[in-house]
Amino acid sequence: MTIHEQLEDFYQFASVRVRAGEQLTLDELYLDWRLRHSGAPERIASLAAVNSAYADFLAGDRGAPARELLRQVCGDEGIEFDE
Repeated sequence: MTIHEQLEDFYQFASVRVRAGEQLTLDELYLDWRLRHSGAPERIASLAAVNSAYADFLAGDRGAPARELLRQVCGDEGIEFDE
């Protein structure tokens, strides 16, 4: 689907929802549209990632603090990390 077709499709989708009186933000409309229009492989991969993270959480894994991860990524990319 071309970008023009995607924009037209989103416009139609959002217009129907807004005319129906739904009080949604543009971000909420977009997220709902993406969920409904993403391909099956993308959706399956996303759900698998969420399920994996949830299983880790249930097993006690609370991840790492964001500051540590940012420091690591910035260091790997040669970006100065100003704390």
